[in-house]
Amino acid sequence: MPNNVAQIVEQLRRLLEEGGCIGWVCNTVAGAQRVYQELSEAYAGSSEVELFHARYPFAERSQREEKAVRQYGTDKSHNAHGLQFS
Repeated sequence: MPNNVAQIVEQLRRLLEEGGCIGWVCNTVAGAQRVYQELSEAYAGSSEVELFHARYPFAERSQREEKAVRQYGTDKSHNAHGLQFS
């Protein structure tokens, strides 16, 4: 895996060219927030970038989870396009 943001953005763009979605799991909330910030700027206007983590209040976290399941599904039958960070 590339270790700088520019390389990561380019690799993700290639992976998303034909659609699909990418889930990126970080081991800390701070790490997820940092990656989300960097990549949401890089993908502004071209892909939907979402952040999902355990520090959201329960009601907001539940809404974000429901949206993610609606958008990305639980199997391969959905044809969503975007990035999800948690």
